[in-house]
Amino acid sequence: MPYPDALAEALRGELDLDGTGRLLDVGSGPGSLTHLLAPLFAVVVGADADADMVRVAAHGAAANERFVRLRADELPAGLGTFDVITVAQQGGGSSDGSSSRSHAGPITTSTPSRWSGSRFSRSCTRAGGPNPTSRRCRSTT
Repeated sequence: MPYPDALAEALRGELDLDGTGRLLDVGSGPGSLTHLLAPLFAVVVGADADADMVRVAAHGAAANERFVRLRADELPAGLGTFDVITVAQQGGGSSDGSSSRSHAGPITTSTPSRWSGSRFSRSCTRAGGPNPTSRRCRSTT
């Protein structure tokens, strides 16, 4: 099941996204979250260890999106710096973009502080279903 459009709007408001900046989606799989968030950034990079997932994601990519095959432990891999990093868990995916789960799982976003250079991380899980505005979040700096 794809992520709901309301998720992009919730992240746009929460993170003050304005169509600029760079997003890295770690473990992007077939690109479900990457594609959804691409309009909110100037540059979007999806990274996944599975070559088939990268191929599927790249097939539907917008002009500002690119997908690379690499494991998370290989980062930063010369990809540059990013304003937002997402790690979403859908679990049980396959190269055709399907998932063994009936809904998208937790999403973690990380954004660098524009003022102090420190990092801010928010881990959110949806409470009670797919409504992205109904969530439990844990923030750390």
